[in-house]
Amino acid sequence: MSKNSINVSIDKLCVGYDYNEFPDSGAEYHQMVELISSIKSGAVKGKYWPHKKHSLTTIRLPISAGSLVIRHGYSQKSFRTWITFNPSKMNDQSLFELGCHLNNLFHHGWSSLLSRASLNRIDVAIDFEGISYGNYFYVDSKLRKGFPAYMKKGTTYVGKKKSTREICAYDKRKELLEKKKIEIGHELLRIEARVCYPAKYRLHDIFEIQNPFDSFMVADRSLASNLNNALVKALLK
Repeated sequence: MSKNSINVSIDKLCVGYDYNEFPDSGAEYHQMVELISSIKSGAVKGKYWPHKKHSLTTIRLPISAGSLVIRHGYSQKSFRTWITFNPSKMNDQSLFELGCHLNNLFHHGWSSLLSRASLNRIDVAIDFEGISYGNYFYVDSKLRKGFPAYMKKGTTYVGKKKSTREICAYDKRKELLEKKKIEIGHELLRIEARVCYPAKYRLHDIFEIQNPFDSFMVADRSLASNLNNALVKALLK
């Protein structure tokens, strides 16, 4: 790849909090229940969706940038809460708003999550400005190639969807134009690793996780097409 602007960010972060695991979290549990009741009554701004089959409720709280989604209920013989937000989309104001919401839900706000919450999912995105999605092909030595039909739409999936690790490479410029009617004026390739760590790490261990791209490879199509190799020719299809 040529030398262009490269940006690495955490696009999505999901953490889980198990109330049954901590003897002093009873008040925090009731705070969550009270929040859901307040949203239902209209006393607090937000939206909620009860699950049709499971004892889980999803709520969305307003913040100025990005999104904050909380799922709460009884799962795996324990009362739990999952909090999902988008660090890469948040600004100083929305980070402040997120902190306020966490202070209302946990004894020590952010500190409670850092010390006690599990890291359930992290989406790590790498954006390559000036790089065209179609000029490259994408493989991972430890993951199976996804459904090829998406490639015509400007997306390559590597790995099984909703598995512990999936990598998606796609035309970000095309996505922004089609979904948000935003034309950025230059090519933009995004490669995104979506990794799940069910109860394996605490949130404070986030800097110790394994590189999710360690077995992922990007190859130039024009150079690879000149190789007389059956495997490479199969990958280029």
